[in-house]
Amino acid sequence: MATNFEMPCMASARFPIRLWLSALLVVWANSGENLKEVPALTHTQRLSAGNVNEFIGGGRCSGPVVVFFSGWDAAEEESKALAAFEASSEEVTGLACMGWLDCGLWRRVCDDMNIRATPSVVIYPTGAKAVRFYRGPLTQEGFTAAVARVISFDDRTLAVTQQNHVAFLADRLRPIKVLLFSRRAKSPVIFKALSGDPELWPHIQFGFVQEAETALLKQYKIENVPRLLIQFSSDAATARHYTSSNMSFPVLRHWLLDQLRDTPLGAVQAAEPEPEVVEEEEEEEETAASAGKVMEVGYEKMKQGTRACPAGAEIASVQ
Repeated sequence: MATNFEMPCMASARFPIRLWLSALLVVWANSGENLKEVPALTHTQRLSAGNVNEFIGGGRCSGPVVVFFSGWDAAEEESKALAAFEASSEEVTGLACMGWLDCGLWRRVCDDMNIRATPSVVIYPTGAKAVRFYRGPLTQEGFTAAVARVISFDDRTLAVTQQNHVAFLADRLRPIKVLLFSRRAKSPVIFKALSGDPELWPHIQFGFVQEAETALLKQYKIENVPRLLIQFSSDAATARHYTSSNMSFPVLRHWLLDQLRDTPLGAVQAAEPEPEVVEEEEEEEETAASAGKVMEVGYEKMKQGTRACPAGAEIASVQ
């Protein structure tokens, strides 16, 4: 194979042989007969020998770290799996950090990390938890579900149907409602994480509506899914639709917080009258006056031995 790459003179002194071999490998990897199509990665970080350790153990990610290790064999299969990994990475943005390392270029790094076969996906949880190899299908749903299992959050979502929709809206504990219309069978991990967010759940109740609930989709005029809206009362006229196509966790969270800050309020109730403050001197005067009135009340003295004052019941002294 012709690479049109000549080894520089004095390789050992001016151009170390190790760097020369790395450069040669890159040229060979990008030659026409060995070129592997790599999907566009915008949410998955490309890793190398220089940044993989910091990416995994640098403490910059608030959630788990997930790395996709690929090789040169089965290029088409790996390319599809990497595209699914990228889609999952977009879905869990803000919840986990996902990266890609090509073992064809960084074989020694992969060997040091105990990667014996590709494609391999390794999950590095937060805290003192064991690293685990992903064993599920190489699909977006599979990757996202694996991430969700190692993320700690309280799922407060409620499956909303035509049967419980009215009761869902009538619940006054959290009068602000958020509805997600989706073709999925279960609530997505991002929606679950939003429902457990400490700044959102005390004010908002989250409802998940499947696409099969056609009556509800028609009621809310939903033509395409996924679709998310926030409603401030049981009146559908108060609903506001999320119009962006970006359904990532941080963007949705920011939008919901903005809606909370701009929550339409109902009629302001009249303030209760404040209790009248009585000065201490006035209070003492009123107390003394009341005591005087009590002392001035007349009474009739009963004779001892009568029915009204039987013998032995008289008061001998008040001293």
